[in-house]
Amino acid sequence: MKLTKRPAYAAHVPIRIAMYRRETSCYSAQEELGRETLCRSAQEELCGEILCQSVQEEPCEMQAVDAAGEYMLVAVYQEEDSNLAQFDRMMADAARNCFDYILAESVSSFGGSTGAALSAIRTLGVNHIGVMFSRENIDTFSEEDQKLLDVIAAFEEKKHREHAQAIHRAIRKNFASGKPRVNLNRMLGYDFAEDGRTWIINEEQAGTVRYIFNSFVEGMSANQIARNLNKAGVETVAGSVWRADTVIGVLRNEKYAGDVEMQKTVSASSYMPVANTGQAPKYYQTNHHAAIIDRDLWDRVQAMVRNFGPRNPQIKTRKSGTVFGRLTCGYCGGSLQRFGYSAVIERYSDARSLAAEGVTGEEAKSFSEQYAISYSVWRCENKYKGHEGKSGRLSQSELAASEGCRDSRILHETALEQSFMEMLYRMKYDYQKKGEKCTFACDFRKAYSDVYESLGGTGSHFLQIDALEERIGTLTGQLAAVRSRLEKISPDKMSQPAREEASKGRSPLAGENTTPSASKEILPLAGENVSFSGPKGRSPLAGENTTPSASKEILPLAGENVSFSGPKGRSPLSAESASPPASKGTSPLTAENTSPSASESQSETVPASVASVYAKLMRDINTKIAECEEEKKKLTEELTVTLTMKQNYDFFVRCLLALPDQNKAGRRLNINGIHVQGSLFADYDGKGKEEERKQYLEGSLNPEDYLADAPDFLPFDKSMFLTFFSRGVVRKDVVEYTTNFGVRVECPGCGRNLNSFLGFRKVTEDGNLEMITENWQVNGRQIQYRRKRKSGTR
Repeated sequence: MKLTKRPAYAAHVPIRIAMYRRETSCYSAQEELGRETLCRSAQEELCGEILCQSVQEEPCEMQAVDAAGEYMLVAVYQEEDSNLAQFDRMMADAARNCFDYILAESVSSFGGSTGAALSAIRTLGVNHIGVMFSRENIDTFSEEDQKLLDVIAAFEEKKHREHAQAIHRAIRKNFASGKPRVNLNRMLGYDFAEDGRTWIINEEQAGTVRYIFNSFVEGMSANQIARNLNKAGVETVAGSVWRADTVIGVLRNEKYAGDVEMQKTVSASSYMPVANTGQAPKYYQTNHHAAIIDRDLWDRVQAMVRNFGPRNPQIKTRKSGTVFGRLTCGYCGGSLQRFGYSAVIERYSDARSLAAEGVTGEEAKSFSEQYAISYSVWRCENKYKGHEGKSGRLSQSELAASEGCRDSRILHETALEQSFMEMLYRMKYDYQKKGEKCTFACDFRKAYSDVYESLGGTGSHFLQIDALEERIGTLTGQLAAVRSRLEKISPDKMSQPAREEASKGRSPLAGENTTPSASKEILPLAGENVSFSGPKGRSPLAGENTTPSASKEILPLAGENVSFSGPKGRSPLSAESASPPASKGTSPLTAENTSPSASESQSETVPASVASVYAKLMRDINTKIAECEEEKKKLTEELTVTLTMKQNYDFFVRCLLALPDQNKAGRRLNINGIHVQGSLFADYDGKGKEEERKQYLEGSLNPEDYLADAPDFLPFDKSMFLTFFSRGVVRKDVVEYTTNFGVRVECPGCGRNLNSFLGFRKVTEDGNLEMITENWQVNGRQIQYRRKRKSGTR
């Protein structure tokens, strides 16, 4: 195989040849077989049997000159993997004019795709570098081969696309039959069994998965979970450290609940996977394998991941990461905002104090030191309207002159959490005692009944949906009949105006856009009328206007006749004579011997009004189908409301009954307002007991003696709040929550402060019970230490 053309600058020197190959073997393995063999095979393809004379490393990778001095192999580019690194290096060397010709095996193996190959060939041509493909015997410097190259490139591209589509069809077929493609080596918690198909739980890794789900549902953030895992020395499945997004990825992985969602991603035009947002169908299989977490825990976590944070996008960022951002003021309608307050505490000391550092006497008196705690409160955004920029507390006169929401109160976040948990336990014990006769169950049945009756009963919805589906099927058949009739009108039998009208007015055929606005509306010719008549004067569809200008004009039903009248008695279906009526009981579109068909076969030209009528009928039928589909969608959504309410209610009852009856120390829970009425230092409403508090401060009262009867400080269940409670309205110290199953529940006691929880018992980190005797023990947050030298001292 000889080269077609010698470059002008290479007229008196050997033509420099570069060789490009894409094989599974790497270059180092080929080098072990000997570079002389590689050079010999390349030169034999070029000019027969030529012996290699020398191998050098300059200026590119190697040089080998044949005996005649006509060709010189200067470089071999051997791809080691699919990243095309050698191809890119070859193109860079071509830009530096390191060779004159490239020897490649085939067009399909040149570059990442046929499009990339053609682009590279054009780039090489600009640099006066040719490419010879040995399999197809094509030289890009040949004009004839250039045309052949275009054909082969298109064929290869089509072949490659068809092959990829076949692979995709096979994968989707496996998806449809419940056969996922999952690499368990990249997934925590599962391994393949000996058969290579069955999933088995890796208990060591499954412990990490359970820890992540349980910690998150107990209120721990993704960042905290990641820090704890890294602190414990637990690595990800890839052997790296944990991050918040890695934890969220585990929480969103449905496989830990025993399900598999297939085709989450699709291949884009660049063959890179992208998220499947509707480009292809998804396949979801439940109970595909053994689950690591139970279904209820999975549903609660998904509600937390999906609904975490405020729903109102106008809410300020300071509320992000909290669950009470959906509360609103019952007086002005404003949203509640979160603020951080601080307070000085007493009877506390740690290693940061002056005494701990050994500072005593006069030197200690020259300093003032104090400890303070920070806590979060919620207040109406309009409470201090007009004083937003002022720092510190407002005076009484400023409060009186304020234009804000004066009736709203400042609520402690701790009180909101405790009141919510006490409300849940009241609902739980009420349900355990009365069953479906309890208060919230009765409220649910009433709410469900109201929604059911407002929808006219779901039974009628099922009947309406069935009727709509039947009508859609009838209209679809009529649309096909009209399209068939319009296609039978031969363009050579139409007059020029008719062809123009038909090209404008005919409805799109199968596979084209069939929206009502797809085609321009075309009416009959001036002076021509269209009328429809059915048995006993009935309109084709009872109650519908069928005049030419009506927007709901559709095709007559079977058994109805169609008559057209034009100016001076001329029928628009024929330029010569009027059409005889169709036989009784036969639709003009279904009868084979109808007059329109006869007119088409007898007349030489057909007026434009025929195409206009048929095109308008098709548009109107498409409109009718779209209206039926929209009505069906609306009824289905309304039907889904009642089903969703019942599902949410059943799930709420399961989660409610799953609330623990014991604290983490193994003792039975004492719920304030149910088992006990208040604590040692405060009554049920949070009002302090001064006498007991005084005795405690004097040391005559031991709180540990009252620990068994103290109410428990309940950990806040964030998942219950986010899963079932959509919003809340605050009036004074009561929050009225609205659930996602239609029940409203009042939650009193939200006006308490930190001192209201003195006398409650709390489980420490080591699992022991202690009584809360100071307000800084309530939320357990970091205590601030402040030290300042007094003025006038040195």
